[in-house]
Amino acid sequence: MMSSLKFLQSFWTSLTRVLGRDTQESAEVKMFMTYVRDVPNGTETGTFLALDLGGTNFRVLLIDIDGDRFSMKNEIYAIPQEIMLGTGEQLFDHIADCLAKFMDKYKVKSKTLPLGFTFSFPCRQEGLTSARLVTWTKGFKCSGVENQDVVQLLRAAIAKRADIDIDVMAVVNDTTGTLMSCAHKNKQCRLGRHSWDWNKRMLHGEARKCRDVWVVETNRIETYVQGHHQHGSGVRFGESWHTGVCAHTL
Repeated sequence: MMSSLKFLQSFWTSLTRVLGRDTQESAEVKMFMTYVRDVPNGTETGTFLALDLGGTNFRVLLIDIDGDRFSMKNEIYAIPQEIMLGTGEQLFDHIADCLAKFMDKYKVKSKTLPLGFTFSFPCRQEGLTSARLVTWTKGFKCSGVENQDVVQLLRAAIAKRADIDIDVMAVVNDTTGTLMSCAHKNKQCRLGRHSWDWNKRMLHGEARKCRDVWVVETNRIETYVQGHHQHGSGVRFGESWHTGVCAHTL
């Protein structure tokens, strides 16, 4: 079995490779630019839509922001198996249909609203509103989407309907979305951490041996999770890995 030190050395080598200009393409660990240049500063106002796609369900949210205060309405919509395994056109048509139903329910269908799109799959971003899917994960196998700009696919599906008018302002992954959300309430937040189920499993085996190595000044790290302040006394490997990726991509 791999020792704790060798495990960390291997992991650090992977991070170094992906940050190297000549080695990033072949690196197993991926880090992509987010093009998000700053976090909320508390002066934001307005009404916004948010679309969160990252699994067998997706969320649509309507958010009213007035500085530090905000209100939020949201609905969860299922993605049937046949759509997850169908075409990209079917997927984005389904998303646009649910988005239209949501806007009709909350009486904003006649408005042109800005939308933030959280797309929680590996993407190579080419700008704040441009992201090409690298590969599907989480059981999705929709054809015609890999290497395509998912924002353009969403815009095309919305345009076909001609009954809603949406201005997609940004596309981000789940970690960056977590950072933006937490930073709105805690202005000192600079790292986003999105926990996956495998974090719990990583506490077993070699990862358990590595856990103490990752406790680097964590008593000084203040985290903000769902409205509660916490002071860290240790971070699980999986969570540290995901936080590190976010830190490098900001």
